[in-house]
Order: sequence, then C-alpha cells, then structure tokens
Amino acid sequence: MTQVDPIIATRRQVPAMNRLVGWLADVDTEPAATPDQTGRSTLTGTAATAAADAASVAPPSDEVRREIRRLELEALQAELDRRAASARAAALDAGPAAEPSGPATDSPPDGESPNG
Repeated sequence: MTQVDPIIATRRQVPAMNRLVGWLADVDTEPAATPDQTGRSTLTGTAATAAADAASVAPPSDEVRREIRRLELEALQAELDRRAASARAAALDAGPAAEPSGPATDSPPDGESPNG
C-alpha cells in the first residue's frame, strides 16, 4: 500500500461525551439499567450513587473494627521490630566503643600477674 485512502483520512471519530462535562451539564452519562446474570436489573446512575453514598457514611461493622485494630497492632509491632533491629545494627557498627563501660573481664584477678 503506497497511498492513504482519502475517505478514511477525512473520517473523524465522534468523541464520546466527557463524564465530567456531562456531570457539570447534569446529563446522565451512565448507561441505562441492564439485567445482570441473574436477570435482575442492576442499579446504575443516580440510584447507584445514592446507595453508595449511604453505605459510605455508615460506621464500620464490629468485624471490620477488629480487623482495623489487628492491622494497627501488627504495624506497631513491625515498627518496634524495625527499630530494635536498627539499634542492634548501629551497636554492631559502632564496635566495642559502644559497649557499656564496666570492669574489664580480660584483666587477671587481684594478686595474680598478667603473665601467669
């Protein structure tokens, strides 16, 4: 093929309505209610939005609250573990100078000579 078909070159696609513009113009851009696999009509458009809004402001159930608390405790435990590992690594990197000062364990007991 060495040429572009002039009919195809002049044909323009009709753009679909932008959802934001449709919302601002108060035009329903959502498809109409369609039956789902069970044959019941599904909620779309304004009815679906109203149902979602009501559910979104409802307080979480007890099960959800327990799961949130469990995840928060796991996150806190992970943070404590990370800090402890970081402190251990810093202590190892610092070497013997970071060890607490106390009586030297390598010195011989009183009354004995270091040479034996």
